[in-house]
Amino acid sequence: MAVNKVNSNKNILGVFQSKIAGHSEYTAYKYRKTLVEFEYFINTHKLSLACGPARIVEDWCVELLRQELSLTTIKHRLNVLNSLFKTAAESGMINPCSEPRNIYRQLDASGFVIPQFLRATVFNKTLSLIRRYIGKNNLSNIYVDILIFSILNGAKKLDEIIYIKKDNLSDYVGCSKDILERNVDGRRRYVFNLRQSNLTRRQIIASVDNGLKQTFECISDSEGLTFDNLSASLWVALAIRGGATASEALGCIGREAPYAVPCFCSVLDDTPQHKEIWQNAIEIIVTHELPKWYVMKLRRGVGFNELQKEISDKIHPMPELFYPVETIRKKLGGKISFVEQPFISQMVFFRSYPENVLPMFALIGDKAWCLRVSNNTDAPYAVIPQNEMLRFQRAIGVFSADAEIQPLGSLTPKPGEAVILIQPGYDNREALVEEIMESECGTVLFRVKFTTDYGYDWRTTVDVRQIEQLIKED
Repeated sequence: MAVNKVNSNKNILGVFQSKIAGHSEYTAYKYRKTLVEFEYFINTHKLSLACGPARIVEDWCVELLRQELSLTTIKHRLNVLNSLFKTAAESGMINPCSEPRNIYRQLDASGFVIPQFLRATVFNKTLSLIRRYIGKNNLSNIYVDILIFSILNGAKKLDEIIYIKKDNLSDYVGCSKDILERNVDGRRRYVFNLRQSNLTRRQIIASVDNGLKQTFECISDSEGLTFDNLSASLWVALAIRGGATASEALGCIGREAPYAVPCFCSVLDDTPQHKEIWQNAIEIIVTHELPKWYVMKLRRGVGFNELQKEISDKIHPMPELFYPVETIRKKLGGKISFVEQPFISQMVFFRSYPENVLPMFALIGDKAWCLRVSNNTDAPYAVIPQNEMLRFQRAIGVFSADAEIQPLGSLTPKPGEAVILIQPGYDNREALVEEIMESECGTVLFRVKFTTDYGYDWRTTVDVRQIEQLIKED
């Protein structure tokens, strides 16, 4: 029977309930347990049964696998769901849906393998390995760096990463830029040291794949592992744990994720617009151990100076506070006075490790409260993405301590940037910074390379006072 109108979830679930009422007490209990779990899933993800029950069944089955229920239990749930769907289809509430039976057959097949990242042990080991490297300049693994960079940029494919040039650093922000900067070398054209000048694209991809196989030994079938499959699978697995459905996560990257979802899960084509939402969630998960920006609201009658003193007295180490103000010039009674006015009244931004936020407000809760992602008191604290924070700071022209800003041409050069040698004898020659060395007494020396007029490369060490940064004209 074809459905002539779109029915609400409430009406369809009502048909399911009437079906359950006709069974014996024991059978009704099993049916009701399955229905409660299924209803919770569709309500959590705001899904409509009338619009696409097949895809919902696929996504729910992925969630059951992620919960590590046995295949026998999941197949039983699918049998119950198949019976309920038949009843709803016969009454004209939904279109016929054979997906529960189709998935049942695939789970029952001898060759079915549960994807690696649906197992908590494998996923947690992989995530722990990634967190060890992100933001840690003392740990060096180029393959992990490239993988993290890909995940933080929407599961970017390897052939789009290997030829990123050091001139493209301004295209990225936050952790992505940090990863690129720590791989830059003034002697190379490209950011990542993959011997691009000596190897073909295919050889480079093969070398990265081999490097990942050795690094991620926790993946049991790592022999067939490729960078693009691993990157896509990790992105999807992280998005699912961030709140996306499997089909929605697949739709965001537009390709398969074999280590994260089974082959029966289809790609939802209309979700690229949601990609930024899940990308922000993924960045929060991956960078969990790094300081993040939060925002607190001052309670009535509490000023910023009072809050600052309270935090400095009770919280050690003290988090970075950012209370942007603008100076207003007023003329009263012939006298000129200057008043500092906050850009956002009663709102204070602060940068802290996630695990320190709750203990901090347990001590200063009478002065301020921290904003959460929803009105629920159990909801997570709302994190401001690093790129959004930088955009806000640029807009108001007031910067926090983690933003480096100086008058034009006065920023300390970084490896890979061009400078002018003003040391006597070098005739204002242009050079490239290769290394920055800081002595114990605080003196900064730059190892630079330049080319002579006779076609020779020359390296020398100069003091910070013997160079000027090259300002390129647009």
